[in-house]
Amino acid sequence: MDYRETPRGYLVRIDRGEEILATLTRFLAEKEVRCGALTGIGAVDSPELGLFTMATREYRRRRFAGEYEIVALTGNVSTLAGKPFVHAHGLFSDADCQVVGGHVFEAVVGVTCEIDLAVYPGEMQRHPDPVTGLNLLDFRA
Repeated sequence: MDYRETPRGYLVRIDRGEEILATLTRFLAEKEVRCGALTGIGAVDSPELGLFTMATREYRRRRFAGEYEIVALTGNVSTLAGKPFVHAHGLFSDADCQVVGGHVFEAVVGVTCEIDLAVYPGEMQRHPDPVTGLNLLDFRA
């Protein structure tokens, strides 16, 4: 991983073999980023994506084998239990340009991943929501 500071945050390059969310989370902790937004492009191998269903209050997870281009990666940065938390969704295209997408659980970089990380002042916390069971953004915190 490498990065450059910008007037609004950081441009981050995540390298082949690095897992995107884990790498970003370590970077956020190092830079003490507690609130922000991200977009990204690049390529990954066998991403694991999911869809949250209210009926079960669980994610349906699926791994997509093979190489995928990151068509769009978007998300936000907050804190959960005092630690940086990345919430990301992505669209990924295969060799036939067929697109899959969803909540990103894991995505290991296959070629490169370029992230534009906008950093906002302060901290945005997440707390458990009794209705969904998810850790939602808490604007009162």
